[in-house]
Amino acid sequence: PKGNAKVADAGFQLVEYLKRELPHVPILLQSSEMSNAKKAEELGTYFIYKHSPTLLKEFGDFFAKIGFGDFIFLLPNGEEVARAKDVIEFQKVIKIVPLESILYHAQRDHFSRWLFTRGEFDLAYELWSKKVEDFENGEEIRQYLIEFFQRTRLERKRGIISEFDPDEFETAPFSRIGNGSLGGKGRGLAFVTTILERVQSYFTDRYPSVKITVPRTVVIATDFFDKFIEDNNLKDLVLYEDKEDHEIQNKILEKQLPKELRNQIYSFAKIFKSPLAVRSSSLLEDSQFQPFAGIYTTLLLPNTHRKVKQRAAVIEKAVKIIYASTFTKVAKSYITTMGQKIEIEKMGVILQKVVGKQHGDRYYPSISGVAQSYNYYPVAPAKPEDGVVHLAVGLGASITSGRKYLSFSPKYPRKLVQHYSPAASLANSQTDFFALRLDEQADLTKGDLSTLEHCSIAEAEKDDELQWSAATVDLQNDRIVDGVRETGPRVITFPYLLKFNRIPLSEMIIDLLSLWKQAFGCEIEMEFSINLDYESGNHEFYILQVRPLITEIVPSEMDLSRFKPEQAIASSSLALGNGSIDDVQDIVFVPPWSFKVTETVEIKDEVSRFNQKLKELNRPFLLIGPGRWGTSDRFLGIPVRWNDIDQAKAIIEYGMEGFQIDPSHGSHFFLNITSSRRGYFTIAHNDPSSHIDWEWLKSIAPTEQSRHAIHIRLEKPLKILIDGKQGRGLILKPDVEINFNGNGTLAIE
Repeated sequence: PKGNAKVADAGFQLVEYLKRELPHVPILLQSSEMSNAKKAEELGTYFIYKHSPTLLKEFGDFFAKIGFGDFIFLLPNGEEVARAKDVIEFQKVIKIVPLESILYHAQRDHFSRWLFTRGEFDLAYELWSKKVEDFENGEEIRQYLIEFFQRTRLERKRGIISEFDPDEFETAPFSRIGNGSLGGKGRGLAFVTTILERVQSYFTDRYPSVKITVPRTVVIATDFFDKFIEDNNLKDLVLYEDKEDHEIQNKILEKQLPKELRNQIYSFAKIFKSPLAVRSSSLLEDSQFQPFAGIYTTLLLPNTHRKVKQRAAVIEKAVKIIYASTFTKVAKSYITTMGQKIEIEKMGVILQKVVGKQHGDRYYPSISGVAQSYNYYPVAPAKPEDGVVHLAVGLGASITSGRKYLSFSPKYPRKLVQHYSPAASLANSQTDFFALRLDEQADLTKGDLSTLEHCSIAEAEKDDELQWSAATVDLQNDRIVDGVRETGPRVITFPYLLKFNRIPLSEMIIDLLSLWKQAFGCEIEMEFSINLDYESGNHEFYILQVRPLITEIVPSEMDLSRFKPEQAIASSSLALGNGSIDDVQDIVFVPPWSFKVTETVEIKDEVSRFNQKLKELNRPFLLIGPGRWGTSDRFLGIPVRWNDIDQAKAIIEYGMEGFQIDPSHGSHFFLNITSSRRGYFTIAHNDPSSHIDWEWLKSIAPTEQSRHAIHIRLEKPLKILIDGKQGRGLILKPDVEINFNGNGTLAIE
């Protein structure tokens, strides 16, 4: 009908209208009258006879002709000269097809139509607007198409996950190998890459001297992990047999990766010749309530072999070592703690450019950092929601493994709590850093730090990397002088970044934390590295990882001030967690009178044995020890791993005279402690608001005692109380009776 009346040739009138308004749209006209074929031909549209015995085939041919499926390059006489199934092949074929074929398709808008059928409407309209007469000759059209489709591919890759293609690696910021899951870390990086692409112009305008980006990344998806385990019949060995870590690793290293993956790794090694990070990306990693930080292996490879075959072989070995880390005792213990089963875990692997600069035979960035949108230990005027930043010279292992680094609130970058005096600066400043050794002698089976070199901070000064990071202690006048022009001990305070704003680092981090907090919908932690170019003033800020941060605080009305100090075994003004724990009757503690800083490795082994015995008895315990738990620096605390203390339900770090260490809140170990909802207490030496009642602990007869540690078992459970809102905690003696009122407040009996 048209104008309230039926029109016999309404179909033809509609076609004529569409041809005028949308001439590029292909139209198919169906009719049960063959006589209409001639009229359809006159209108320049396709025709199908409804009663044709080959109706479905003709429909298929129509869709193929209008651009669905391969692009078929034809000569004017209909002869096929080439075809392309996708844009990659199109780019290759367009360079060699005869000019008459290019002109034939260009005159009929076939190239733009092919894009329309793929939903690339903006690009298709752009190409459709170009006509043959806009060009001087056929070669000019060919060159335009080559450049157009190259740009099209780049735009398509921005912010999306594309298949790894060696020819496109330099223009694809993020790509994948395989069809399975990217794993948690890979998903996070893909998401960050996408969001960053959308807001790139904002950061470019706001911080023109700093390029903010993600290092070029390729993720090996989890389907290759499944295939590797299945092809090599490893499932029973890794899941169910009680094997030591090294036995599982050796068995996995004996096996071959799937052939397709080996081929892809070879292609990658052929084009990538810079230092390479090979990182875990398991299914369970970096989810909102189970970060798995530092549980699985990360390896930094020099990637300096001249031969492609050798580089590929080292990458293959690294991938297999990361596969093996899925089944270590640490990983199995942590998975159990988080209420998961090892059977559901699958491992993806990230291949990522290491951020840094070469200095002789070592390689490292100017600065590495961890920024958190929530600060567990704010110092006035900073508030928890202002966040916290941890910075270190060199690779980020200094922070994530719990060594010395600088912490500050990005809102108050000049207020450096650790550097309130020259003496405090000397005691708290970073004195060493990690760099990647650019040789191939390391034994990768030794783990994360196997390829790293532990360097004195003086080496960074020789490399000219302390220009903006260091200050000098003037011992004669008891003052700190910014920079390294003066003679004297160096302290790492980053004065030219935090005080003099050579780059607006604090503002930039606040912007990024706000962006990721909004994008992830929760508090977050961001790992990053910075390359400073002191001469050109053009700097690089690389985002290595963004993960959710656990800060779940349930409002409570715990008034812990009601309790007297003598009622508590321990109290802390820096406590993490929330609520109460009332099922702990065992305490394992390292007392100050038996602690020796040179024997922390032995202490770690003793604590681990107590932990294992209590785990077998299914008895949670309170763990007390000096310095940082979980640090990789044996002189800063006790270097336990997760499976050494996983039965502890509450943990205390205490300071001593001459051994006062800042809380380890930038480390991977700390993140896993908080996410598993352990109670976590920090007790500083000579802090009047915190204490440990050592005399009471000494009065309890030991259940078992080793050289450095003591295990006591109580007749009644402790009352462990944490006010998450105030950041205060108490561990009450068993004879103190308390209960909770209906509204959640404490009532003392």
